[in-house]
Formats: sequence, C-alpha cells, structure tokens
Amino acid sequence: MECKFCNSIFANNQMLRQHQKKTKYCLEIQKNSIDLNTQIMKEDEYIIKKLVEDKVIPCEFCNSMFGSIKTLDQHQKRTKYCLKIQEAQAKEEAKEKAEAKERKEAEELILKEKTKELTCQFCSKEFKTKYLLNKHQTQAKYCLSLQESQNSKEIIKSFVTCKFCNKSFSSSTFNRHDSTCKKKNQFLLNQKDEENVRLKAEKAQKNEEISILKIKAEKDKEISLIYKAVAERAQAINDEISKKPTYQKNIQNNIMISSLTPLDLSQARVDSIIDEKYTKNDFYEGQKGAAQIIHKHILTDSNGKSQIVCTDTERGTFHHKDLNGEHVVDYKNSHT
Repeated sequence: MECKFCNSIFANNQMLRQHQKKTKYCLEIQKNSIDLNTQIMKEDEYIIKKLVEDKVIPCEFCNSMFGSIKTLDQHQKRTKYCLKIQEAQAKEEAKEKAEAKERKEAEELILKEKTKELTCQFCSKEFKTKYLLNKHQTQAKYCLSLQESQNSKEIIKSFVTCKFCNKSFSSSTFNRHDSTCKKKNQFLLNQKDEENVRLKAEKAQKNEEISILKIKAEKDKEISLIYKAVAERAQAINDEISKKPTYQKNIQNNIMISSLTPLDLSQARVDSIIDEKYTKNDFYEGQKGAAQIIHKHILTDSNGKSQIVCTDTERGTFHHKDLNGEHVVDYKNSHT
C-alpha cells in the first residue's frame, strides 16, 4: 500500500493508517496540502466574488465571459462553436429522453404481460405468483364452479395444443412444455440432419461443377495454345512467302482469285444454314463453334473449296466474287 502524501510503501492498511496518524514528516505534508487547498478555495471565492462585482456573465455552454445579457444572448445565437455545443447537448438530452421513454414503455409492457399471465382466465382475479394462480384454479370453490358452469368448448379453446405431441396445456404451462417437448426436439434434430444432408449434396454438386469448369478451362487453354501454334506457323509461312519475289506472289494471288466461285452472302442463305447446321455443341464451344460453321458452310462451296482468299494478313485484305462474278476486295473482312 502506498501513502498518497509521502509515497511511502506499506504491507497493509493498518500500517498505512498508523503511519499517516503518527509520522511527523507525513503529518507536515498533510498540513501543507490542507493549507494549499484552503488557499485555492479562497482564491476561487475571490474570483467568483470579483466576477459578481464586475457583473461578468458566463455562457452556460462554452464558459465564455460577457459584460451584459444582450452580448451573451447574441453570442449564444450566432457563435458557431457555441451553437455546436448547444446542438450536441440538445441531441444528448433528446437521446436520454427517448431511452428513458423506451425503458418506461418496456417496463410497462413487461408489467402488463406479467399481470396478464398471473390473472385467472375464469374469474379474472390477479395473483402475485404462478403457484398461487394454479392453486387457486384447482382449489378455490367459486372458481371451480365457474369452470363447471362455462361451456366445455370454450374451456377447451383456452388450452394450447402442442403440434408435436398433440397434448393440451394451459397458457401458463405451455411455454415450459414447449422448451422440453421430446418430440419437438427430435423433429428439430431430424430437420437439422436433413438440412445438413441437403447442404452436403449442394456442396458436392458445386464441387463437381467447379471440376467440370476447370476441365473445360484446361481444354480451352490447350485449344488456345494450338491456335497460337497454328497462327505462329501461318505467320512463319507468310514471312517465307513475303521473302520471295513480289511478282510471283501476285501471280499466285491472281490465280487463286480467278479460281474462286461466286459467294452468296444473302440473308436467306445465311439464316437457312444457321437453322440447319448450327447445333448445341457449336453453341457451347462459343466463338470457335461459330467460326467452324462460317468456314465449313457459309464460306465454302458444295465441293468443299473456299470461296474467299486472304492476300495480305497484316492489312486484312480478303478477295471474293459476288453472285454476278465480279471481283470484290474486302478490307478487314468487313463485308462478311
């Protein structure tokens, strides 16, 4: 234990009290502290007296000093920091009032429910405990006579039937039974087990879907690598071709263009091909499936020969013939 005056340490309170009552230097420190407190109190009284004599009025919110009530009133109405303090105090008071009101309403509701539970449903007499109420309903002669005189159906309606075990209880005992009903607890356990089984099945299904998606992603990745390799090979071939003399390449292009058959891109033909050839597998394959349908059935004639030629892969220059047999140059493949 530590002395609050001289900061000496002691083993127990008894030794501390004896030290504070008998030790001279501790008594001197106590006397000086008392004299200091007395002096501070006198100075505070002097300041308050001087403020009253000088007619200085303090603001009750921010403790600022004013010489008149008028300046104090203007300060409390216009000064922002004082208005903020007032607003905060008003909110706190409103919050306290609302909480007090809620507590009062809750207490009244609890008292009302408690009074309702402890009221006899036959003779409307109130009791302090449930024990006294049950004793009254089973032993009081006038209450038993009222129960006998009442219609049996109405008495049956006053009881609550448990939907799990089909037993009837009074409103005062049903809550206790409801918390301990074995059939109800068994039903809840079965329901929980069924829910766990359902959740496990859903989890297994989701895991299966995730594995399918992973397989598909890996397959798409492999396909993309194949396409990339094909594209690189095609670029290498184009680079080799570009190294050859230009006139040979132009001759080859002219030969390929002259051997093209007319390409029918009418809406009716495209719609009929899509209706006949476009399957679910093509739909699931996405852009790859759509590209295969276009290449095999729209841009190819009945002999399996391509009806469009690309002469410049870097600029995206394509050539085909229309239904009239005229040569059409298609930049960036915009016509198709």
